Amino acid sequence: MIHKIARLGMISGSLLGLAACGGQEQVPHAIDAPVRAEVQMVRLTHVINAESDGTATPSNVTYVALGAFLDGIKAGYGDRLFLDGAAAASPDRIGAIADFVRARGLEVQGFAAFGATPASGDLVLYVERHVVTPPSCNNWVDTKSDNQFNNTSSGFGCATNANLALMVADPADLVGGRKPDGAQPNPQATGRAKTHQQAAADGGNNTTVSRALNSLFGN
Repeated sequence: MIHKIARLGMISGSLLGLAACGGQEQVPHAIDAPVRAEVQMVRLTHVINAESDGTATPSNVTYVALGAFLDGIKAGYGDRLFLDGAAAASPDRIGAIADFVRARGLEVQGFAAFGATPASGDLVLYVERHVVTPPSCNNWVDTKSDNQFNNTSSGFGCATNANLALMVADPADLVGGRKPDGAQPNPQATGRAKTHQQAAADGGNNTTVSRALNSLFGN
């Protein structure tokens, strides 16, 4: 009889221990990186003023200003260009602007109105691009000792997502992906990726990473 009481006491104690462990509220979740890069679309504008002599042919002043704008924002792979004001502009003028842009490895995607109607004779060039902000990988608020459901940690996958954000040539691919078309890799794309990889290999400190991000964002 005494042995039965002892065994019952041990079982009761075990059950109480299990109940205490189960009292901690933890919800299991899917194995997925909780920290991701943030991708945003920005739109940059440049007004191509009408020529002072009223002709359709762009002057050197117009070309220099347009070139300075494209150089200043580091226009390149992944950027999408649109024109507004084409309804009132000469097809020859539009063609000359498109040729100038094409010579820089870019392409005018079409015509769109994203802002106020341009003044008579003016054209507005819109440059759309996606920019990515890598996640911060310093979040270690949870501890393994309390992780009874074997959940992924707060920093799970963060380094991978941060590295991908620094290497991707067109951040828009992080949003919707891209179907392979069998074409050869774009040299602007691979060049940009190599630039950020080299920046990280040079030390990976905040200054180096900042320079890489500034290059990626066109700053």
